[in-house]
Parts: sequence; C-alpha cells; structure tokens
Amino acid sequence: DNPTKDFPHVREWLAALDHVSKDKIPVQLLESAIYLKNELINTSTNEILLHGDLHLDNILQDKVEWIVIDPKGIVGEIEFEIAAFDFIHRSEIKHKDVKKILEDRIALIAEKSGLNSQRVKDWVFVRLILSAAWSIEDNSDPDWAINLAKLLCPNC
Repeated sequence: DNPTKDFPHVREWLAALDHVSKDKIPVQLLESAIYLKNELINTSTNEILLHGDLHLDNILQDKVEWIVIDPKGIVGEIEFEIAAFDFIHRSEIKHKDVKKILEDRIALIAEKSGLNSQRVKDWVFVRLILSAAWSIEDNSDPDWAINLAKLLCPNC
C-alpha cells in the first residue's frame, strides 16, 4: 500500500509553468524553468510526502518546541521542499551582493541537510518561476520572484 497515493505529485503543481502567459515572464526564464522542472522530475529519486510550503511564516516556536503549520501535502523529493524556504527576504533583493548571498545560503542549507546543492539551486529557480506564475494567476506582482530567478537562471 502506498501512503502517498492520495496526495498530488509536484508535477501537478508545476503544470502551471506549461500554461503561463509568455508575455508575463521573460521567455528565456520560463523555458529554462520548464526544461529544469522536466529534468528534475525525470531524475527524481526517493520521493516522499512533503509539507509543500515550508517557509519561515509556517515554522513557529512554542516554548522549546518547533511547530510546522499549514501543510499542503505533496509528493516529491526533499530538494523540492527545501527550495520553498525563504533564502532571501524581499528587502534584500536590492543588496549589491544578493546573488552571492542567495547562492551561499542555498549551498549552506544543502550542505547542512546533506542534499545535492545543484539540485536545491535548480529547484529554487523552478519554484521562483512557479511563484511568479501563481502571482500572475492571482493578479499580483511577480517581479520579486522573476528578479530572484534571473540571478539563478542557468541559461541566461
């Protein structure tokens, strides 16, 4: 019996990338994200049930215990989960060394988690473009996600 069978797979969330308007996200970023998401899904191993939205606003401290709230429940590899983490606060985007800060934080969390740094970085890029796509669907501003994604784009 598969305990994850009742939960969506990350590919279902990522399908949004295949339908986003190409006039809202720079084509090179979108094409890179679609290529990477397909590559990452096709080479994914050890898929498990993930929280799906693990970021600072969903991690709380209750006296001495840490509590994670608002799980989405999605199946994928742990690097996908880690990629949702808040590596850069929006107020840091204009920092002159933001690319180095972002890359250093990704490398550090990958190292501390025992994960593949390049896969985490690739998932961060894909998730940023996914965030931009969701922002567009919600009629909100995707620029913060697009600007961060530009810093990590492997083919730009």
